[in-house]
Amino acid sequence: MNLTNLQIRRQRGDLIQMFKIFNKLEIVNLVNDLCLNTEKRKYDLRSHNRTIYREKMKYFQPRFNFLTNRVVTTWNKLPTDIVNAQSLNSFKAKLDVWIKD
Repeated sequence: MNLTNLQIRRQRGDLIQMFKIFNKLEIVNLVNDLCLNTEKRKYDLRSHNRTIYREKMKYFQPRFNFLTNRVVTTWNKLPTDIVNAQSLNSFKAKLDVWIKD
């Protein structure tokens, strides 16, 4: 059987949820908005236009497990063509290919 493990399934679900939030396919009331990278660098060859930052926290460790902080590293590693997919189904298909590599 060619099944994926629980960690990969959770990561895939989190990335799909972030795609829905970015494209306003689902309305989510976040306590703190996403920390987007809005600065324009001259040579931006390694990241896409929807780069997000992890929320800075000192004394509240459970906040690290929130969706917006949990998915930052993987989201920023995604290629531009996946992040800028035209539809949810194309995002899922491209994401599945990327995860298998």
